[in-house]
Amino acid sequence: MRAQKPLVCAAIACLFASPGLARADEDGSSPVASPPKEADHAGEDKCDCKCGCKPKCACEEKKDRWIFGGLRASVLSLQGSDRDGTHVGLTFAGGGEFFSDGGGSYVHLDYMIGGGSAGFEGGLGGASLVGYRLDVGKHHGPFARAGFEGFLFGNDLFYHSALELPAMRAGYNFVHDGVVLEVGGRGGPVLAGRYNPGEHGYRRLSGSFEYGAYMLAKTDHVRLGLTAQRFDARSTGDGTPVDALHGMLCVTSGKLALCADGRVMRGNVMQDGGGPHYLAQTNYGGLTFSWTTDP
Repeated sequence: MRAQKPLVCAAIACLFASPGLARADEDGSSPVASPPKEADHAGEDKCDCKCGCKPKCACEEKKDRWIFGGLRASVLSLQGSDRDGTHVGLTFAGGGEFFSDGGGSYVHLDYMIGGGSAGFEGGLGGASLVGYRLDVGKHHGPFARAGFEGFLFGNDLFYHSALELPAMRAGYNFVHDGVVLEVGGRGGPVLAGRYNPGEHGYRRLSGSFEYGAYMLAKTDHVRLGLTAQRFDARSTGDGTPVDALHGMLCVTSGKLALCADGRVMRGNVMQDGGGPHYLAQTNYGGLTFSWTTDP
């Protein structure tokens, strides 16, 4: 009997040491074991994105790209040319752009085709620049890019083109989760280009150097871009520069977008084939109703 007392005491001690096993319902039901505690994940990295409490690798951020296309109504106004007046047109126009994850590289494309009171109207342009951003914050920092840019567009009374290689950009940007804020300077030699206002106005831009400044802001529902350029065409015409200012504002809702764009060009030209130089200004703009990618 004495030999059994240590065993009984050990059993009682085990029961009191295991609360889950010792707890029983007041109605005499059998003891129920406590469920095991979940592992403490307090030391693990927490999700820092908006898609819920998931591992970082499962979070899908918004793409830093934008694509649109639709019908564009345009207005052209010529001042100081040999065919001053106002002309209207209707085209199918679109484009898109893409920023690399690090904000260093950039790709752009735009196009339009149609016609109006100034005849056939169309255009094609694009840019591809690669570079590097020095991150001073998690998603922002100074950058530098180089690549090429080229475009041509117009109608029977206005034509503008430029092929820039190498096209250079430098500035500061923030790129994250579909939001882009960028400001910088631009420049590069123009291998081939022209500015032709009116029916016979002509100015060669080949061999000039283009420089200027620009800004770009894009969120889920708004995109704004502004660019100021000067073509330092000292070796063509009378050697005076040709200036350009252009911009675009788009407001989106779901898959629909309304975009307004405008361009002003001003410079001395001459009649194709010779003659005195004269100052001509071109004002060209449009309004586009289009579809777009998801915000």
